[in-house]
Amino acid sequence: MNILKAYINGNWQKVGIAKFNSGSIYEQMLPNLANYAGSGEIAMWVANLKRPLGFAIQLTSSGTATIDWGDNSSETITASAYTTQFSANSLTAQVNHTYGDGNPSGQGIWIDELATFVYLVRIYNASSAIKYFKCARVTTQYNDQNNGVIEAYLNLTTLVDISQMFSNGVAVSKLRCKLLHKVRLVNADNVVYSDYFAYECIEFENFNFPAMPLATSRTYALFQTQLRYDNINNLYVGAGTSSMLQRFTNGGLMRVYANASDWGSISNTSYCYSSNFMLNTVQLPLGIGNDKNTNCDYMFANCYNIISFSGLEYLGSRTLNCSMNGTFDGLESYTGALVINAKLTKFTCKGSSSYLNGVTSIRLLNANSPFSGTSSQVDVSYCNLSASALNQLFTDLPTLSGKTIKITGCTGAGTCDQTIATNKGWIVSN
Repeated sequence: MNILKAYINGNWQKVGIAKFNSGSIYEQMLPNLANYAGSGEIAMWVANLKRPLGFAIQLTSSGTATIDWGDNSSETITASAYTTQFSANSLTAQVNHTYGDGNPSGQGIWIDELATFVYLVRIYNASSAIKYFKCARVTTQYNDQNNGVIEAYLNLTTLVDISQMFSNGVAVSKLRCKLLHKVRLVNADNVVYSDYFAYECIEFENFNFPAMPLATSRTYALFQTQLRYDNINNLYVGAGTSSMLQRFTNGGLMRVYANASDWGSISNTSYCYSSNFMLNTVQLPLGIGNDKNTNCDYMFANCYNIISFSGLEYLGSRTLNCSMNGTFDGLESYTGALVINAKLTKFTCKGSSSYLNGVTSIRLLNANSPFSGTSSQVDVSYCNLSASALNQLFTDLPTLSGKTIKITGCTGAGTCDQTIATNKGWIVSN
């Protein structure tokens, strides 16, 4: 904390205390939701958008729950039994509410930054355990039903599904929680589905991400959010496979850190972190797990600011054919080495004639790589690869007929020894 002073009437006087690293303005102004949600309950801070907002829940078996809207009104939710929510984007509200203009109940809290009142919403007294909850569409009447949830605290141990909880995914008729800042899941041990969890919730930047060992899919879960830190926790380890497709695409990440010891049953990481322009540090799981990841396409594409990688040698399957098309394109700031042990069908790490890719060394170490993808099977054009670095890359290539490696614009393209590659049956494109 720092003391704030102002020069008043010829003297410096204390006028307040500045708080740093204390969370958003909402966290400073709104009471802690943990004080309002008992076991098996949900509490939320919700802004008055002056149009209907809706919620839906599903329980272990059909029944009811109570929702308190925080403005001296409450009602009963009639809830159905949980079924897998593959069509959750069409789920309509089982209960909805419109707040009055102003604050006639006197229960709201005025937030200057939003120019509106915020209310405490509680869902409690459920007749059986809550397995699914979402901000749901009220009616098909509206094209864009932005929901006013700012923060949510789910004191639940029974959640199976958090998919589309604050969004309705890619549906044309949208629902988004554009003010969503923070979500706390007390327990996610039983969560299986998390697709589109906060899709395009553009202010979302605070989520504790507890372990989700059963989660089979995280597709688009945090697409275009502003989380700064991805803590890769326990990953799905079941017999099947799991996806992280576009999990963090176009977001505000600055760091990726792995607590997971390996990749578990992850089979798809394509576009997972692409176009996170501020991402600078990446530490991936230091183990291959069940060796199922076969699609890493564009995983870090256009992450211009990455300066540090660790664990790349564990990325991608070593036994199944794996594609890394575009995975490392546009790494302008990274000046280190890429060491890849995956069994590759295609590998590209490109820059452009205007902006070189900063990578200085590339090692493709799996001698069983078939490079069966479309030409060019290896493309490292416009990389900061010296002649010696290119010669080492040529040396790593397996002997194959008719495959192409493109080195156009590389720093050492004019002085490297292309015969190292051509003698193995490769075509060198420069």
